[in-house]
Amino acid sequence: MHMIDSLPDPTMSGIIEEESFTYDSTEAPANSSTHTPTRGLSFSQDPDISHETVHHRRDSVSGPHLEKFLKLINTIDFPTDVMCCKFTPDGSMLAVGLIDGKILVYNHLENQLLYSLRDEDIDTFHLPVTQIRFPAFPFTGVVEDDKLLASYASGHIKLWDYTTGSCLNTMTENRQSLNVTYSSDGLRFVTTGETPELFVYDRTTRKKILTLEPSISTLSFSPIDTHQKLDGHCFRVFAAQYHPDEPHLFLSGGWDDTVHYWDDRKKHSIRFVFIVSIAQIITLHT
Repeated sequence: MHMIDSLPDPTMSGIIEEESFTYDSTEAPANSSTHTPTRGLSFSQDPDISHETVHHRRDSVSGPHLEKFLKLINTIDFPTDVMCCKFTPDGSMLAVGLIDGKILVYNHLENQLLYSLRDEDIDTFHLPVTQIRFPAFPFTGVVEDDKLLASYASGHIKLWDYTTGSCLNTMTENRQSLNVTYSSDGLRFVTTGETPELFVYDRTTRKKILTLEPSISTLSFSPIDTHQKLDGHCFRVFAAQYHPDEPHLFLSGGWDDTVHYWDDRKKHSIRFVFIVSIAQIITLHT
């Protein structure tokens, strides 16, 4: 995965897409561990786990075509395809979700692998990590430094303490889970998946409190019929993002080429717009 530095483009605003990366790499430690990394990059203190070295390239790397203010800083190799990645709120660590279900957490400043997150579900299903979220809530200013929430194509939503490698809670959806996003006040989170419905959960109890869906049959909807109102998605939903200053409002986008505006207290979307195909992550800027 290429680490890219850039200067802000003053013309950019509104909704943008966040990139996913796919590159080949070397093997990483198999099990979760908590330790102090060394310069030799021997990571695990578990005697049952072989010590392996993760290689990093800083010189003469072939990278993507860079435009405008982009500058390639570093490349990190991974054992398999990278599906998603996210910086911690303070920017000191980088969590990377892989196609086999593992999450690797790096100190990217020192190029050191710190933690590897996996459990029995990951080893059983070997399905991709689809999203990673850190519990940082701009509306309240609260940040939980040691936790992350992740969604998986296996239908699992997992809360991890990444500093210990412990899975604190697992929720299972009867579908492929494709995204998860926290409300800005930290009281709820929303998941999306291969079905049109969006699920709202209470963050404390981790119980589903509302299902968001259209009021009409998606099979009968026609975008050219002005008498119909589409107040929910027709197909799978890839992307979702809460507003940083409005804790009940969020956007979602999916395979039906629409972006929907939601109030998570209401079952149907407030409004929608048709847009180009969406297969990544929506980011909302004020």
